[in-house]
Amino acid sequence: MIAPTGMGWSLRVVVAAVLAFVLTAGAPVPAPRVVLAGRPLIAGDVTLVGGIAYVALRPIAAAYGAEVRLAHGSRTVVLTTLLRQVVLTAGQQQAVVNGQPVTMPAPPLILAGHLMLAVRSLPVLFGTRVGYDAARRTIIITPGRIPRPMPPAAPRPAVRTMTGTVTRIVHEGSRMQLTVAGSAGAYAASMPATQGVVFRDVRGAFTGYGDVSSVHVGDQVVLALDASDHALSVVDLFASLNGTVGGVADGSLVLTSGRVIAAGPDTTITLDGEPVAFGALQAGDLLSARADPVSGDVHEIVALTPGGRPVSHGAGGPSIDRVTVALPGRALRAGDVVSVAVTGTPGCQAQAEISDVLRFGLSETRAGEYSGRWPVTVGTNLTGAPLIVRLSRGATSAVAEAASPISIITTPPAVESVQPVPGANINLARPNIVVTFATVAQTGMAPDSLRLTVNGRDVTSHTTRTPAFISYYPTRDLPPGAVRVVVQGTDIAGNSLSYEWGFTINP
Repeated sequence: MIAPTGMGWSLRVVVAAVLAFVLTAGAPVPAPRVVLAGRPLIAGDVTLVGGIAYVALRPIAAAYGAEVRLAHGSRTVVLTTLLRQVVLTAGQQQAVVNGQPVTMPAPPLILAGHLMLAVRSLPVLFGTRVGYDAARRTIIITPGRIPRPMPPAAPRPAVRTMTGTVTRIVHEGSRMQLTVAGSAGAYAASMPATQGVVFRDVRGAFTGYGDVSSVHVGDQVVLALDASDHALSVVDLFASLNGTVGGVADGSLVLTSGRVIAAGPDTTITLDGEPVAFGALQAGDLLSARADPVSGDVHEIVALTPGGRPVSHGAGGPSIDRVTVALPGRALRAGDVVSVAVTGTPGCQAQAEISDVLRFGLSETRAGEYSGRWPVTVGTNLTGAPLIVRLSRGATSAVAEAASPISIITTPPAVESVQPVPGANINLARPNIVVTFATVAQTGMAPDSLRLTVNGRDVTSHTTRTPAFISYYPTRDLPPGAVRVVVQGTDIAGNSLSYEWGFTINP
């Protein structure tokens, strides 16, 4: 089982990776400078122990877009990228890469509560290229593709990875069984219905946590199983697309954004919660499509009538009069709460769904009045997702959509690139200083929040600020020598960013 966020080691705990370079022998030396994917790491992410350099795994995991999870009650870490998985255990020199055992040059260590890896292990585990610039005492790390490990010569590893497409889901009381078709054939995996699952939309519209009940047929899954076939972690990968139908013709529909969605013979289609034929969809319908992240085949289309109009199914079934969602005037961030209030038929079971993945129950506080709250947790990101409310009574139900879609951004923004590059020596007295940003689903920064200082002087009033970048061309020559630049700001959800770097002007 996986420890949920907030128990054991949370995802915010810095799990670290060791970059093993013997720099010098003899007297102690300061930690070297480390550059990862062209960006220098801050001093707090780098340390030197016994002549060996260590760096936090947080930036390593970010470079690969990896999810980092810990097996509950153990010292095993599971790192998952798109269809790749690396399993590490403190004190053990054997690791598992995509289900195959590999031997690292040195075992992981736990230092000051953080798991550390030897640098020579990074090429073995991730295909990372590592170099060393002796003149500048700089370790240069370049992420690469994860290599295919050699066939195992050892017995079946304690942890193995299974991947494939979900073809069948069976509810077995308090457990669920997933049938998965992989390259080695089909296999079944049984797990508790409460099994935690990491959900990742490969198109960047959603990442977050739920349970196995939100896994759909057609999704890709990556399972880490122990020797008893119990799931240590489950990652669900899918591709989603939300929008408004602009037109429907010949088994395809065009969204108002211009994207085309084609339905296949196995595509399930629902309109206002009821199964329908493709021809029942009309221009103006609000649509959410879910597709295989590898093939792109659409396996599910969920549509709602425009305007959030409540629709009741079944004679004498429940109805929804009003849906109210309390939201701040911005995208949500960690610590915010989604509050939903519904007025409709009394005595029903009520549930709210966000993006067909996040689900939470609503309680009937007074006759016909339902309410519920869902706290936003770290690791959940989605943009423009519909919030759907369902009232059910017996075999009948009513569904309605909130008037406005929801965006949640809990992953802080990052600097994508800077100019001049960190540590550069240039001969221009007026260099063009540019910072570009990386944000969830390219939602961008809040331009008015951006601030830029050069050598301690606030030059923001002379900059060009956009959601994607900030740029500054000095109004006068900068003095020769070291130049320090600091950029600060927030994204559209209010998550903050502060980044500092430097370069040198040599006339």
